[in-house]
Amino acid sequence: MKILRSVLVGLATAAMAASISAQSIEFLVVEWQRQTVQTSASNIVDATSTPFNFGVFIDGSAMTSGTFTSASFTNPGGVGGLVTFDTDNNEWKFESTLYDTIGNLTAAYTTNHSNPYTIDLTATSGSINGVSTPTTVTFPVISVADLAAVNVAEPTMTLNNGTWQPNGTFLVTDVNSPISISFNDVYNTTPGGSDSYHFDASIWQSAGVGNDNVSLTGGVTEGFVNFDPTTVNSPAAPLSISALTIAGGDLIQGNTYTLEVGYELIMDADGSVLGSTATAAYLAGIRTRITLVTALAAVPEPSTYALLGGLVVLIGTVVVRRGRLTRVKKQMV
Repeated sequence: MKILRSVLVGLATAAMAASISAQSIEFLVVEWQRQTVQTSASNIVDATSTPFNFGVFIDGSAMTSGTFTSASFTNPGGVGGLVTFDTDNNEWKFESTLYDTIGNLTAAYTTNHSNPYTIDLTATSGSINGVSTPTTVTFPVISVADLAAVNVAEPTMTLNNGTWQPNGTFLVTDVNSPISISFNDVYNTTPGGSDSYHFDASIWQSAGVGNDNVSLTGGVTEGFVNFDPTTVNSPAAPLSISALTIAGGDLIQGNTYTLEVGYELIMDADGSVLGSTATAAYLAGIRTRITLVTALAAVPEPSTYALLGGLVVLIGTVVVRRGRLTRVKKQMV
C-alpha cells in the first residue's frame, strides 16, 4: 500500500526554502527504471534485451567529488553498494547493471523485506545539511507489490514536420521549420488520489557537427505533479504534460539528435530527512528515446541502429538525466 504522506512538490519547496549551506542535499532517490525506444508513431520497444536498471542518486547544491569521504546504500536484503560522484551531472550516484526483466531486477535489489533501504553518508566537512556525519538516511518501506502495481505509461511522442523511417528513426522534413511535440497520458489508468509523478523531456545532439544548443520551448520540460485534489490541484492534475516545440533553425542539416521523455511514478517520499531539509523518494519510471535524423545525416541500418541503441544505454542510461532533479529545484525557486 502506498503511504505517500504529502505532495513531493510541497516537500521539495519546503526543503529549498530552508537555509542551506554551500553544499547541501535536496533529493535522495532510489529508482527502478525501464529504457524504451519509439520506432514509429505508436510503436514502443525495449531499448535492448536488458532494459531494466536500478539507481541511487544524491542531488543537491554545489555537490562535488569532495562532498563525502564515503557514501553507500544498503537494500532490504542486506546487500549494498558504493555511491560515487558523477562529474557529468554533478551528483552522487550508483547504477546497477542491466536486467532483462523487472522480476530479475527486483530479485537483485529486493524491496519486499520489512527493513527499508538506507543510505550512509560521511561528509568531508563533518556535517551535511547541518546534520553531523556519519549519518544514515532511512527510506520508507515499499514492496515488490508496489512496483507490480505501477500504472505509469510508456512515454509516447507525436511529432510533425517529418516522417518515420523503416529503421525506426524520424526524418525531419525541414530544419528551418519548427517541430511540435505532444505527449500521451502519463498513466495507463486513472491515478489514485495521492499519486504523484515526475516528468522530464530533453534533446541533445547525438552525432554531427555544430553547437549542441537545441532547446525545447512552449511548456514545462520537467517537474513534479500531484493528483490529490485536496492539496494543490483542483480537481486534479492533467494526465499529460504540455506540448513542446523545437524551434525552426535549431537543428543542423546532416546531424542526428536524441529526443527523450521520462515518466516516473513517485511511489513514496519522506520530506523530513537530514534535518528536514531534504527529501528521500522512491521512483519507478519508464524513459523513451527517439532518434531525429536531418537530411544528409548518415542513417544507420536497422541492425546498426539496434547496436548503437544498446551501447547508448550501456554507457549511461541515466547520464541524460542531466541533473533533472537538481533542475526541478531551480524551477521551484
